[in-house]
Amino acid sequence: MNSHAPIKPTHDSTLTLVGADLHGWTGKPCPDCQGCGEGKNSHNEWTKCPACAGTGDEYGLLLKTPKQWLQTEPYVGISILDPDGWDRTDFETSWATPISSSDFDNRLSVSTARYPVSFFRKMIEARHD
Repeated sequence: MNSHAPIKPTHDSTLTLVGADLHGWTGKPCPDCQGCGEGKNSHNEWTKCPACAGTGDEYGLLLKTPKQWLQTEPYVGISILDPDGWDRTDFETSWATPISSSDFDNRLSVSTARYPVSFFRKMIEARHD
């Protein structure tokens, strides 16, 4: 199998992952679904976990849209006020394009954003683990 060929995950055929390597895969279970990848929604129907996109991993899929990253720990509660890290000439496309966590971190770092106090507490706690 060519490890650089695009593969389609069976749980989400709209997202293409390149390569068979799961870079950034932590192996830690998602805190929302405890690693099972699914749960019941507000209508009591089984659905994939929105926090990990059904992967069961703490950080979910390799690629997510910026909106999905903002719904994933530790980014929950961050508001991007001035998105300097995204293409302003075609913002809608840039914002809708799935990116890796490191790309999201880089783009977020050059954007103006409002961070909740809990974000900094989580970062401090993570350093002490």
